[in-house]
Amino acid sequence: MSSSFRNGALLAGAMLSGVLVAPGKAWASNWDFEPRVEVGALYNDNYRLIEHNQPRVPAYGVLADVAMGFSLIDQRSELDFIPRVHSSFFPDDHEDQSTDGYVNIIGNFKTEKASYGGTFNYANETVLSSELLPADFPGVNLGQTQGETNGRVTLHNRRQLEQVAPKMTYDFTQRWHLDANAMFENASFTNNITSNQTKQYAQIGFKDIYGAAGAKYNLTQRQDITFRFNAGEFIPDKVTVLGTGPTATRVNTNTTNTERYGIEGLWEAKPSTTMQTYVRAGISQVHASTAVYGNIDKTLFVGGVNMDQCVMTTLEDASFLGYDTVLVEDGTATTSPDYCVKAVLFNVKRLFGFIARSEAILGAIKSA
Repeated sequence: MSSSFRNGALLAGAMLSGVLVAPGKAWASNWDFEPRVEVGALYNDNYRLIEHNQPRVPAYGVLADVAMGFSLIDQRSELDFIPRVHSSFFPDDHEDQSTDGYVNIIGNFKTEKASYGGTFNYANETVLSSELLPADFPGVNLGQTQGETNGRVTLHNRRQLEQVAPKMTYDFTQRWHLDANAMFENASFTNNITSNQTKQYAQIGFKDIYGAAGAKYNLTQRQDITFRFNAGEFIPDKVTVLGTGPTATRVNTNTTNTERYGIEGLWEAKPSTTMQTYVRAGISQVHASTAVYGNIDKTLFVGGVNMDQCVMTTLEDASFLGYDTVLVEDGTATTSPDYCVKAVLFNVKRLFGFIARSEAILGAIKSA
């Protein structure tokens, strides 16, 4: 999928920025304070990322960015707390101006053998995206264009994002170490529709959970080897709300979760202070889902012509997507020589799925 993306904090176009108040520090007890204020101007002749023959929306105006950093540091711990506000004013385009808020918290704590830390990030911001919808999007056929002439769909939205990412290490010995980290992300969208935005599309909120743990062994002072297990789950919202106020509409997204598990090994070497090399290998399993079919952990019967061309490539693609594929032997044919048929049957049995005849399939269905 091809896409362009911009949020309220990253503005493409011509920007003139000046710092009115230089960062300064004030000391009170054990805290460091770092205030920062920036103002600037922006001009963009295509602020909503419109392409081709659609009317573009220019934007120009004033920007302001205000942040206050708080830092607490001692011999064993460090804590950073940074609230920030970014605001824009466009005199001829009030629909695109916004005030966005952010909070970032970073903390670390060390003991003799362990280290604990993590980050918390919060954002309430305007987001703007321009994307080509994939062929598995509901109502979109392969090669079919949606939205603009070139198939792009532009979305102007408001996003609320919370992210928590804890981590820890523990030293069993001078060479053996435990590493663990996790991440939880929650995103929601208001789905307010702008004047020229297609109403049939809505961004779906989600939760994303990830965790990993493993052991690291120091082969030498410059070489490490690590083995890690990881697991995660992507959980899209089952219901989203399109619009706000009395015109708000609840939409059933008909989505299912996606789970992933894996194991990986990593060898890392630092032959010098300016060079780093590594080799990583791993295996992962994904129980995926799509917006059209839901959970794709299904059985798919494949037939047609030609067996060694379209049929075989379709079966391979389905296998890679997670389907249990069955080639219907008497339901497919080819004009190619016999050795092509033998090669297809051999590869399907060894690599991609199963082979069955139609009478056996029908008998199994009748007896089910």
